[in-house]
Amino acid sequence: MVRRVHAGKVWSAQPHREISDTGTVLELGYWPGIRSLAPTTRAAALRTGDDAIRKSGPQNLAAGTRDLGPWAWQHTVVRSRFETGEWFSLHYFQEPRAGEPLRLYVNFEKPAVRTRIGIDTLDLLVDLVVEPDLSGYAFKDEDE
Repeated sequence: MVRRVHAGKVWSAQPHREISDTGTVLELGYWPGIRSLAPTTRAAALRTGDDAIRKSGPQNLAAGTRDLGPWAWQHTVVRSRFETGEWFSLHYFQEPRAGEPLRLYVNFEKPAVRTRIGIDTLDLLVDLVVEPDLSGYAFKDEDE
């Protein structure tokens, strides 16, 4: 379980499959159809494409007024890597049928803390999206 936690409250929770665990590096898998809990504003923004709803998420998080609801992951397979003490995690996105690489994602976040059910961390919102061949990159969610 990967939980995003802020001010003692769970912001999101996604079950993952463990791929490997060395004690300092944890690799997890995630694929379409996995049911999780996500902020209702994020789910609504993804469903509707309404950017105003997406932008309300950080204010709701800071105010502690977010609501969680069910969400099913869609479209990609993700292999994630969390390393002890690092302020980021790495996520390799692939097309689910052919396994074709789509992008590398650097998620800036608080260092993951292991719990009895998985890990807790906090997304710091801005992300780095890298081309699969490492030829280019762009920051995502800089406005947040």
